[in-house]
Order: sequence, then structure tokens, then C-alpha cells
Amino acid sequence: MSLNEDYNNGTFYFNDYWDSINKKMIMYEEELEKKEELISKLKQSLNIEKAKSHSYETKFKNIKDQYDKFQAGKAKLNNAINLLKENLQSYEEKIRELEEIKLNNEKEINRLKEQINSLTSQLNMANSKLSSIILNKTSQNIGKKISYFR
Repeated sequence: MSLNEDYNNGTFYFNDYWDSINKKMIMYEEELEKKEELISKLKQSLNIEKAKSHSYETKFKNIKDQYDKFQAGKAKLNNAINLLKENLQSYEEKIRELEEIKLNNEKEINRLKEQINSLTSQLNMANSKLSSIILNKTSQNIGKKISYFR
């Protein structure tokens, strides 16, 4: 083989090798572009999911705050209901006491009415006897005066 042939063969192999490297580089670059595009799409998708996640977190926080307010309102309502129950029981007890006092007062009033009726009856009888006595005395005195003048 001649030097020229060796050179041409070496150049051919080198060019072939270089073409093969260039083809691989082009394939790697194309693959790299595809992967970068996929990475870009994944980043975009990730950003969308992060935005959704943030939105859900905000909604969850709002729901939790509303639930906490609801629970606080519920606790206040239960306290108010318990207070109303206690007040109602207290008022019912006072009403029972007042009804008992009213009943005792009515009994006392009826007893006093009976006593007044009895005293009125006794007073009427005493007045009747007194009138009778006065009438008898007056009749006797008039009889004495008439006999005195006779």
C-alpha cells in the first residue's frame, strides 16, 4: 500500500468516524432538545399543579377557618342553651314557690273570710241581744214613767 492509499484510507476512516460522531451528536442534540422540551412541559405542568395545590390549600384553610368559627359558634350556642335551661329551671322553681305562696294566701284569705263571717254573725247576734235588752229596758223605763205619772 502506498502512502497515499494509507492516507486516503485513514482519511476515509476518520471521515467515517467523524460522520458517525456527528450523527450521534445530532441524535444526542435532538434527544436533548426533546428531553428539554419534556422538562419544560413537566415544569409547566408542575407549576400548574403547584397553583392548583396552592388554590386547594387556600380553600382548605378557608374551610378550616369557617369550621373553627362554626365550632366556636356551636360552643357559644350550647353555653347559651345551657344558661337558658338553668334560667328556665330557676324560673320554674320560683313559679312553683309563688304558686304555693298564692295557694297559702288563698287559704288564709278564706280562713279570714270565715272568721269575719263568724264575727259578723256574732256581732249581729250581740246587736240583736243588745237591741232586745235596750228595748226591754226602754219599755220598762217607759212603764215606770207612765206609772209614776199616774
